[in-house]
Amino acid sequence: MHSTGEYSICPFFEGKDRRCARRFNLQCISEVYDECLGRFQDCGIYQDLTIGQTDDAADDVRAA
Repeated sequence: MHSTGEYSICPFFEGKDRRCARRFNLQCISEVYDECLGRFQDCGIYQDLTIGQTDDAADDVRAA
C-alpha cells in the first residue's frame, strides 16, 4: 500500500465529468486509486480534458 504522500491527485478528480463519475463505485475502486490518485497523466479522460483546456486557451488568445 502507498503512503498518502506518494499519491498525485488528478486535478479533475472532483469535477463533474460523467466519464469520471462512472468509475466512482466499489467495483472500480482499485482503478480509481491507480489512475485518479496515482498516474492520472496516463488516463485518457485526463488527456481529453487537458487538451480541451489547451484548445480553449488558444481560442482566447486568438480572440484577443
